[in-house]
Amino acid sequence: MNYLRGSMGVLLLAAMSLLLVNCDQKSSTGPSNGGTVNIIGAVTVTTPDQYLYALPMQSATATITATVSDTEGQALPGIVVTFTSPDLGSVSTSKDTTDLDGKVSVSFNSEGEFGDATIKAEVTSGGLVTTGTVTLHVTALTGFASQINLSLAPDQLFLAAGEEDSIKATVRVYDSQGVGIPGLQVNLSTNLGVLALAGTTNNAGTVVTYIHSNQQYGMGLVTASVLTLTPDTGDGLTGTAPSTWPKLKTGEVLISGLGLPEGSIPPEPPGLDDVTTISDVDTFWVFDVGQQIASLTISAAPTSFFVSPGSIGSSMITAIVQDEQNNGLVGVPVSFATDMGLLTSNTGVTDSAGMKTTLYQSLPYTTGKGKVWAVVGNLSDTCEIEVKPTSQSNGSLQLFSDTNVIYADNGITFATLSALLKDQDYQVIANASIIFTSDFGTVNSPVLTDLNGLAQATFQAYGEYSFPDSAMIIAKYNELGISDTVYITIMPERTTDHIVLNAATNSITANGLDSTRVDATVYLENNALAPNGTQIHFYVGGENIGDISTPITQVGAAGTATVYYHAGISTGVDTLYAEVEGIYSNPVPVTLHAGPPSNVMVTVTPSTLPVGSMTSATVTAVVTDTTGNLVQNNVGVLFTTSRGSINPPEAPTVNGVATSYLSPLTSAGPAWVKAQVNMLIDSTLVTFVPSGPMLISLSSTLPSITVAGAGGTNFTPINAMIRDAAGNLVGNDVMVHFQILGGAGLGGININNHGLQDSTLTAGGIATVVLNAGTVSGPVQIKAWTYNGSTLITTQQSLVTVVAGPPAFIDINSMSDPQDGGGDTWRVEVSALVLDEYGNQVPDSVSVSFYQLPQTIGQIQGAGFTGNENWNGDTYPGVAFTSLTYHSDETFDTISVVAYCMVGEDSVIGSQGYLLPLADGDLSLAVDPIAYNFSHPPQGGSLDTAVMKCIAYLIDGHGNPINNATIVFFSTRGYYNWYPTPFASTWRSQKLTGPGTLPYTQWPEPFDSTGYAITYLITTESQAFPDPGAMETTGQVHCQVEGFWDVTSDPITVTYTRDAP
Repeated sequence: MNYLRGSMGVLLLAAMSLLLVNCDQKSSTGPSNGGTVNIIGAVTVTTPDQYLYALPMQSATATITATVSDTEGQALPGIVVTFTSPDLGSVSTSKDTTDLDGKVSVSFNSEGEFGDATIKAEVTSGGLVTTGTVTLHVTALTGFASQINLSLAPDQLFLAAGEEDSIKATVRVYDSQGVGIPGLQVNLSTNLGVLALAGTTNNAGTVVTYIHSNQQYGMGLVTASVLTLTPDTGDGLTGTAPSTWPKLKTGEVLISGLGLPEGSIPPEPPGLDDVTTISDVDTFWVFDVGQQIASLTISAAPTSFFVSPGSIGSSMITAIVQDEQNNGLVGVPVSFATDMGLLTSNTGVTDSAGMKTTLYQSLPYTTGKGKVWAVVGNLSDTCEIEVKPTSQSNGSLQLFSDTNVIYADNGITFATLSALLKDQDYQVIANASIIFTSDFGTVNSPVLTDLNGLAQATFQAYGEYSFPDSAMIIAKYNELGISDTVYITIMPERTTDHIVLNAATNSITANGLDSTRVDATVYLENNALAPNGTQIHFYVGGENIGDISTPITQVGAAGTATVYYHAGISTGVDTLYAEVEGIYSNPVPVTLHAGPPSNVMVTVTPSTLPVGSMTSATVTAVVTDTTGNLVQNNVGVLFTTSRGSINPPEAPTVNGVATSYLSPLTSAGPAWVKAQVNMLIDSTLVTFVPSGPMLISLSSTLPSITVAGAGGTNFTPINAMIRDAAGNLVGNDVMVHFQILGGAGLGGININNHGLQDSTLTAGGIATVVLNAGTVSGPVQIKAWTYNGSTLITTQQSLVTVVAGPPAFIDINSMSDPQDGGGDTWRVEVSALVLDEYGNQVPDSVSVSFYQLPQTIGQIQGAGFTGNENWNGDTYPGVAFTSLTYHSDETFDTISVVAYCMVGEDSVIGSQGYLLPLADGDLSLAVDPIAYNFSHPPQGGSLDTAVMKCIAYLIDGHGNPINNATIVFFSTRGYYNWYPTPFASTWRSQKLTGPGTLPYTQWPEPFDSTGYAITYLITTESQAFPDPGAMETTGQVHCQVEGFWDVTSDPITVTYTRDAP
């Protein structure tokens, strides 16, 4: 019934397929008339592996297969399956059709996304929806934690009493390949403040938390740590791993949940000794504003300006925070406020000079005096700004300065003055001459306004200063009679006190490309910073390998000049200096170290080693960077060899050189020795030479060759492989001797045409001679020997067989004894021996054809071949066997068996005459009369003779009478004759069975018939009674088949009596 139901399902599908083809479109699997038949039994969704692993930024892929079956479980082809896109990853197609097995496959792909992805396949049939789902688990493939980084921002807080703030702490955990590890719990601790609760690392291996100050002051020490395994856990294991596990150690694979690669040796489970902690530390400071800050000073530049109705003006507000030594404090939070106008920034932190600036802007149609406050903790300072209205009839002129303090330093410090000129309609006036004057210092004048109505001048001082007063600078536009004034204090010139030189790093790669930032901060007396524009010189001392980007430059803001030190291409130490007016900075040493490995070169000394010796070679790997510098110490170098052993397999560099040692072991030949650093590989060739001869073996190119002169290949190379004790082929020029065993009767076979013996030298451990065939076929025994000093190394093997040439003679052998052939037939086995012209048996599988003459007698199996099996399953070289079948009535017929072989277009023929043999013959004999009495006087005359008729009957094993058999009759009394006459002269008689067999046809024929032979035993009284006194005697009569003497009749006793005389 299951078969019937399945067949009905197939017929239903076939009908639906025809319907779909006729419609020439794909549709749902429901009926076209809107019925509710549903043939869908199940939709099964499978995948070879539900658990996928991938490195971040690599794809994880899987094949999803949906199988649609009917309600009987039979596969449904041609069904449209819809796949829904998972929340994670994607599928290659949203819709496809099942194949003949009811299956349809799509590809799932997820790149950089991890989690669970559920793929649903659904089929609509008869208005019903059948679905199947499978869930994939995509896991980020990472190793164990190898590196942890902690960073804090900001690293300083300045807080007043009762004030709170926080610092952001960011931790990232990497594996050995620099890949972030998700899902790790990071241990965080601090000795200052309070840590917010941290979660686990995200997909990038990062976790973020915050440190709250908690009204505590001082230096905070933050530690981030994770537990991991020691770096060498799992090393040294072997196995075949998928390509998605690049470079991960086996221990890393273990803890990733993947399990070991195929073929790996499981390590011992990790114990407490394998667990370690990696950590990172960073610091931060929380300062009490009241204890750290000695002064807060705020100033405005300009302190007053003119605005026309509806317009706005601005002034730069600067707050300076200093400690007790008048050093600017960096990172101090400053708050600004004003009672008139706006500030572009109300909060901020001081820069490296302890300064924080903001821009004050007046409001349209607002004039008068306002205040600006700067507040740090419980400290505050105030400056005043006056916003002046301009006359509507004359226009306006506003004067600004970028600073309110300069120094009498011959122009190193200066103020940039900007005068903005507008007419009464508030339009800027271009190309107007503005007059600048000052009561101290110098200012360039006049200056023409540009297209924006601006005229800019430079105010600077040469030797004279105004402190504690200010210099008054006035800008005038005489045509409108308007002017404006700013005040700038000229401080006395300051001399250089010291220079602080810092480099971003004190170690740089000597590659001729890298550079590092160098900052020189120039301090004047009273620890003030040198003004912008102070000239400074930079020098490179020490080994003078690199150079400075700008050896002579000027300091900028905050008294600092920044240049860049460019690395040279040699390793060593350079010393950097900065100098201003004969004052030198602190020296800064910069170490130029080798870069990462860029080249590896391996050498082996010596390059030739004997196998089996205790000698080892030194393997040296020189590792350099891109500019040829020897790399730093402890760069790991992996050593491998294709032959022998190398120890240690991994060695660190010392002064750029790693060393290992190569041992030859027992295998001779070339050995490639490789040194690898990361992806850099170099190799060199070493030769392991064999030791002296210890073993000799022979091989032949051809297993058989043909006798000489018979065509075909009559020679073959003979190879003697000479090996040392480890089985390696010895080298060149070892003398090897060859000899053919068997004496001179081998028909001219020879080695190298030099007779039965010759010698030659090895090449690569192999000595080769040529064996040439003679005229005699058969296996050839070859002896080979050599010497290791005085020790004889020898072998002898039978490798080659000399096979006969083409057929030249055929000798047909005698028949076998007949066997039952079925019915009234018999069969005999006939064989033909095929020889070449030298009398060698030809090889097997030479075709031999047989036939018999006359073809009317018997039937022979015509096709045969040499080496075939006889009836007993035996084979003989050069002999082909066949069978001849004949009937009983053909027994004793004479035939000729002919056998021939084709040689090219010619043939070789052999023939043999046969008498078809008697099979299982049975011979019977009858004598009539069986007794005779001699009377006196003799009956019928003077001679009384006993005439007895002897009748022989011959049949074969099938019971058929046999003609033409020669029956030989024997008797102990009398003589035989073919006719019943009183005369006979032979003591035995031969007679053929069957009619028509008499040699003398003129005589009357005895009554012989099929299978019978008749003759007469004629006995005289004197023959019957050799004893004259005997009155009764007996004689024995029997017969046999000539040529088949085992076929004999039972003997018959005849009795002779006589009357008394």
